[in-house]
This record gives sequence, C-alpha cells and structure tokens, in this order.
Amino acid sequence: MALASASCFAALKPPGVDHHIASIVPICSEKFLGSARDCGYLTGSQSSRRLWESRNPASRIQTSHSPQILGYYTCNDRVHYCKPLENPALSTGFDCFVVESLQNLLVSHCRNIGGGGARKLIARAAGSMMQQGQNNDAILLVGVTGGTGRSAVNGLLASGIESSRLRFLTRSPEGAAARNLAGIGAQAIAGDLDDANSLSEVMKGVRAIYCHATSKDGAQADPAGEVRAERLVKAADSAGVEHIVYNSSGGAGHGISQVEQKFNIEKIFRDSGIRTTNLRATMFMEEFWKVYTRPQILKGSFPFSMPSDKPLQLLSVKDMGLAAGIALKDPEEYGGVSLELAGDELTPAQMCEAYSKAQNSSVSHFSPPKFLFWFLNRDLYRIAKFLSEEGYEANIADCRRRFPGLLTFSEFLELTHWGDTSRTYADGFKY
Repeated sequence: MALASASCFAALKPPGVDHHIASIVPICSEKFLGSARDCGYLTGSQSSRRLWESRNPASRIQTSHSPQILGYYTCNDRVHYCKPLENPALSTGFDCFVVESLQNLLVSHCRNIGGGGARKLIARAAGSMMQQGQNNDAILLVGVTGGTGRSAVNGLLASGIESSRLRFLTRSPEGAAARNLAGIGAQAIAGDLDDANSLSEVMKGVRAIYCHATSKDGAQADPAGEVRAERLVKAADSAGVEHIVYNSSGGAGHGISQVEQKFNIEKIFRDSGIRTTNLRATMFMEEFWKVYTRPQILKGSFPFSMPSDKPLQLLSVKDMGLAAGIALKDPEEYGGVSLELAGDELTPAQMCEAYSKAQNSSVSHFSPPKFLFWFLNRDLYRIAKFLSEEGYEANIADCRRRFPGLLTFSEFLELTHWGDTSRTYADGFKY
C-alpha cells in the first residue's frame, strides 16, 4: 500500500486554526522510514480540517476512511501531506505511527519501526514543541571561535542565513573571540563539549548544527575530539535536532590521524540517526597564510613538498561555511550526503604565478624531500605522500554548480589582501 504525495505549502499558522493543525512538528523522518517518504498520522477536529482547507483550497487533506485523521510529514520548513491509509491500525505495508494529540503527543499505534525508531521520532517531536516559544529554528555553531571557524561563519552569512538564527558554543562568552562573533549578530551560548550537563541547555530551540571542529588544530588528532562528538550528538538527539552539517576532510585511508578521526566522527553523527551532511574539505587555502608558510612566500620561496606539476585541489574556509549554509537550508537535498569539496585546482607552479601577481614580486616553488618529514612528524609525512602520489578527488564542476560563488585561489589571495605584509593570520580575514 503506497502513499501519494499531494502538494506542499509554507508551514504558517492561518489565523483561527486550532492547535491540532497549526503545530507543525517533524513527526516523520526519512532516516527511520527508509527511502519512501511516508506519513505519520495526527488526529484533528473536523472544524480544524474544514478551516484549514478553506484557507488552502489547492491543498486539501485527503482521507479515505476516517475524516479525523490528517496525514502529513514536514521537511525543510514545508509541509507535505499525503492520502492516509484506509485503516492505519492494520498497516503492515510500511512504517507508520499515530499520535492522538499534538498537545500531549500520546502514541496510540506504532508498528514496523525497529529499534524504538518511532519512540525516538515522537520524543524528538515532543522536544521540538517544548522549545522556548516553540521557536525551533536556531542553528548552533560548534568550534567556530578560532581563526578558521570565524571564516566559516562569514560563509554561512554569505549563503543567506540570517545572523539572528546563529548561536555559537563557547566556554568564554565574554572573551574576545566571542565578542567578535557577537558583533555580527550571532548569540554566544555558554557551554563546553567536555561537560555533558551544559549541553542540554545549549540545545534548546536548536533545529540544526554546524560542527566545524571538536578539537583545536594540532600536529596530530586529539583523542578527546571523538568523545566530544559523542557528547554533542547525544545532547542533540535528546533535544530533537534535525540536521548536522560537519566540516570533515577528504583523504581518508592514508593513516593521517586528523583525517581518520574526522571519518570516525562522521560515523558517530551518522549512527545517531540525525540527518547528517559531511562536507569533506580538500586543502584549505588559509593554510598558506599561516606563520610557517606565508613569510617565506612573501620573500619569494614557496616550500611545498609535492611535484611542481602535480595538481592540488583547494578550498577557502569561507566557502566551507557557504556550502554548509546552503546544505542547512536544504536538508532534503543534502541530508545523508557526503561530498568532497573544492573550489579550485592548481599545480604548485601555478600557485606561484598567483602569489607573484598578488604580492607583486616573483615567487618560485621548492619541493623539500618528503623523507625529512618522517623525522619531524609522521602525519606531515603522510600528508606530503598523499598529496604527491594521489591527491583529492573532488568534482569541482559539480561543487561550483551546487555552491555558486566558490572562490578561486587568485580571488582568495585578492580578497584576503595577501600582499599586505602588515596583516597576519592572527588578525583573521575580512573578505
């Protein structure tokens, strides 16, 4: 037995419509119900139904057995409603459940959803309704108070997401980094990924999460990063968060500890049942701004351990935020998607041409032997080996189609004022 989707309309409460119809909550989840976008069933009064249909003549609720049953599901701030089963209580053909009252969220029937899936969904819906003011549209930003995180926030804003929807997790709401982000209109929320108790309050009113990082950048992965991800997703699941977009990384399977950890965190998020989008970054352009790279380039030498003619895929952190914002606005399109992300591809020789133009002085590439890194840092050695012999695999044309406005490397150098020697990475970027 199948359900046929009718039309969709904005989930706005028409004046006078009672609580049964007006409270739009995420009762159904494609993650739990499989590939078919089936409906949950909610009871509502005849008068509610007639009033709703009178205000939405092109979107009538179809019933074939009980006029009290209203079938619909929600996604991406739209309501799609479908023809209900003739007798939901006898359903065996697909997953379904019935909620008797939106006000009380009492389960009257639950069948064919294994592992307590229906209970999780209904708990998630209940959590949504109990949020402060029933405003459940905030986006929580995790790991954005550092340099690259702040650049990602610039990209989120460039995607069209309003700053008033953004909350960022911080241990120090009064610190300089927090004040900087608050200056763009985002709200600082005191919380700590190392303190599970602090996260339940943080999640109130949160619909989606952008997770930039669960630990600081380092020469090797921080083991605490995965533990923090588990705390984060547990709190998110309990609060009814619907979507997580994660700043992951390309290049897994080569023993690079930071990359392997990001793939482990992808699994932690995915196994939670929350719809997750993994944006797998290629080489961040911002890496070349850092103190161990940029000063030498400004002096005319680009030391980078890979062949001069080997293409390197690149991405601006700002564009990680841009892509994340677009994904957050369209969870139906991007939920469950893992995508390697790049905005440009150049050889080190071509990068030198771009540097030379940006700083108005000649730059040449020098490739240090990879074996030297073996003695300095094994992860650096593995990164150099990966970039020299294999490299990232992003489909740049597809990335540009999905996320219009991705920066080329030359555009990045121009927008960040590469040639201005008075500016440093610590100052942050003003695109």
